[in-house]
Amino acid sequence: MKKRIFLICLLLQTLSIISTYAYVTVNGLKYELDTKYTNLYRLNAVGYYSEEINEGWIHDHEEGLYVDGHAAVIGSTSENPSSITIPKTITYQGKTYNVTSIAPHAFMYISMTKSNLTSVSIGSNVEFIGSAAFYGTSIQSITIPASVKEMGSDIKFGYGVFGNCSDLKKVTFKTTQLRHIPISCFGGAAITAITIPEGVTHIDAGAFMGCTKLTQINFPKTLHKIGASAFQNAEALTSITIPEGCHIIGDQAFYG
Repeated sequence: MKKRIFLICLLLQTLSIISTYAYVTVNGLKYELDTKYTNLYRLNAVGYYSEEINEGWIHDHEEGLYVDGHAAVIGSTSENPSSITIPKTITYQGKTYNVTSIAPHAFMYISMTKSNLTSVSIGSNVEFIGSAAFYGTSIQSITIPASVKEMGSDIKFGYGVFGNCSDLKKVTFKTTQLRHIPISCFGGAAITAITIPEGVTHIDAGAFMGCTKLTQINFPKTLHKIGASAFQNAEALTSITIPEGCHIIGDQAFYG
């Protein structure tokens, strides 16, 4: 009963987000046009916002900004697609848009039945992947393209980009522009080995929490911080090598 109530709350939250979008449909996917998503950061309790994280600034929320010629994919016309191909560009009413964002909750799957989505291809113009974009899907592998600069964090509910993807076994990073592996990003995945790309400075709280099959981690030399519970319950891990530049390791980062 509690699980059903939880799923209903998740569904209502997702529908409330999606319902605010005015979207167009191109080849089975829904898009917001002239929109580009980004993470916004705030200076502690002060109401000043920035699109870049600096010392003393913390992540606040994700937001779609008006940027001419950009498009954000916000979902599929199918309730439960088996595969998704996000293109580099789309053309709508004679105008071409670069597909640079995957919106938060875009393909999030919250149902009592299993997701059919096993295959996802992300286009080479995508720079931002929103929180919970593929949460709960059945994808088995994913490649993060070289264009990706940010992935979203749902700091209120903790839904990771690829959270609860229990069939996800392989993650390949092509990007070196990413600075953070965000909160709960791969929580509960079936990953057996992971190489965090150079350029990443922070692995945030719970990023790989519950990855019980993870046996190997390769950290980048650029790493500065491993957040609390980042690898909690990664019970198959037997050894790790922490880079010299990593000076902060959060509570219970490798507990269990």
